[in-house]
Amino acid sequence: MNSAPVIVGAMVISPLLFPVICAAAATYQADWSAFFRSIGTFAIGVLAAIAAAVVVGLFNPTAFRSEIVDRLSGAMGDYFLVALFSGLAGTYAFFSPKIHSAVAGIAISVALIPPVVMLGVGLGLEIAKTEYDLVLTSSMIMLANVTGIYLGSILMVAVLHRISRDRVAG
Repeated sequence: MNSAPVIVGAMVISPLLFPVICAAAATYQADWSAFFRSIGTFAIGVLAAIAAAVVVGLFNPTAFRSEIVDRLSGAMGDYFLVALFSGLAGTYAFFSPKIHSAVAGIAISVALIPPVVMLGVGLGLEIAKTEYDLVLTSSMIMLANVTGIYLGSILMVAVLHRISRDRVAG
């Protein structure tokens, strides 16, 4: 559907944001059990989204529309930087109860679900039409987003830990 509200809606409900933030916090704290639980949750979410999108791609083949083409044309560095800063802001919001509702806005800016769905649709189309560019590009966008969020989250957890430690000591 070439519909901005549908795309924004998918971004708002991005359930993949929280496991990445949790994995980053677990990495900073060297809590490997929590890290692997977070990675497992993330993997299940990604696989579920891809599977659903593959089914859609198989049974509802579509041509590249402007919404998809626009998302494939950005530079990977741009995706990474947006994700990095969103990881910083999302982690801050996650650990700050007063602004926890801001996480929905962060999910919009990073949007992990749309690249995962593009990957799934691309896989569905690849089975039917061999659309390798969509699969490769959406995989790279997803990897850039996840890496940026993860690194931004680790950095913010470190900053918040330092601030908390300074307040206790001060």
